[in-house]
Amino acid sequence: MDFEEAFEKGHFKVYNQPVVRALTGKVCGYEALARWIDPERGMISPVIFIEVLEKVHLIHRLDAYTIITDA
Repeated sequence: MDFEEAFEKGHFKVYNQPVVRALTGKVCGYEALARWIDPERGMISPVIFIEVLEKVHLIHRLDAYTIITDA
């Protein structure tokens, strides 16, 4: 997996999922969900790439990408 290329070419897509309070039914925030859409392999499950990013100490790159992309 080539994380650097994926970050540089914008292969990660960020989806903002609303967080809704059960008691009021009102949106109280959003959760950022990252998806890796590789042009050759298609969508790569976060179950796979999150674990690898954590093992190689690069999860902070995905965090930063998520924040910057969301801005």
